[in-house]
Amino acid sequence: MYAMKKITKAIIILIMISACLLGCGKKKPQLVESGRFIKLSTTELGAVETYKMYTVNVEITKAGNVRIYASDFNKWIPTSAIPEEVFNIAPEEAAELYDLVDKSGIATLRENVGNRDQTEGTKKLITVYTTEGEHTTGGMNPSNRTFTKVYDKAYELVRERLFNYISTIDKQQLDGMKLRASEKLSVVSKDKSVVIDNQRINDVYILTPDDEYLDAPSSGTMPVRGDTAWTGSEKDSYYVALLIDDETKFSLMMKTELCSEEFPDSYDVYMGDRILFTFHVDKQIATNAIYVAKTNDLEEAQRIADELSEGLLH
Repeated sequence: MYAMKKITKAIIILIMISACLLGCGKKKPQLVESGRFIKLSTTELGAVETYKMYTVNVEITKAGNVRIYASDFNKWIPTSAIPEEVFNIAPEEAAELYDLVDKSGIATLRENVGNRDQTEGTKKLITVYTTEGEHTTGGMNPSNRTFTKVYDKAYELVRERLFNYISTIDKQQLDGMKLRASEKLSVVSKDKSVVIDNQRINDVYILTPDDEYLDAPSSGTMPVRGDTAWTGSEKDSYYVALLIDDETKFSLMMKTELCSEEFPDSYDVYMGDRILFTFHVDKQIATNAIYVAKTNDLEEAQRIADELSEGLLH
């Protein structure tokens, strides 16, 4: 009987210790007092037009400052900078949202609360900023009550401005697509005459200064394309080159016969009515590959090559 009482007492003590440990566990993270305390990120996935493949973000501060911006574009088509929308909501609305986020427990919600089996729809993320760092939760078409309660509350505060912002982005993308569709690549001399039009350009390549394939008779023996991974060293300079047909090459050979370092010539590369850049010729052109841009950055060279390649599609 005595032994039984000891066992019972020990069990009670263990239960009390466990309860104490649970009660003294890690405190929930405290939201930051200044700067953004929450960010919504929304991305449409699945059967989506290319120009709509991007993420729209909404950041809100405790003082009611709101910043809306787009990121992670499949491709930003316009030549202008990506716009942002900055405005204020009522301080009491921001305070109410802050209180909801603080009490909701979303700062400790698991990382993925979306539908794991779904690949199409809307990917929604909430990032909360605490004194211990940031925490992101969400997923595809999430239905978690804690998540949707916070997301819907924040979304409602910015709904109209967010709708207008997305409409603006989509319109700029569509306008950019229409502009690009009418643009053609060409090379123009100082006297404004077209010396190379896009019908005379067979391809666009990235080359190095010591490349041995400049006078290759066909694209099959030319160096790698601009959209292909290249394994050159970081010290190399990358040249973007246009591969022209033989008739244009012979024409340029005559035009540049007297070119030298002392008496160079210059040409403008146009995309439609836009001048992309100017390149200089200080010796006679005698190959099918024309260097038109130079950079030490491979990614920059690839970007230029991709843009020039678009001008060959019309």
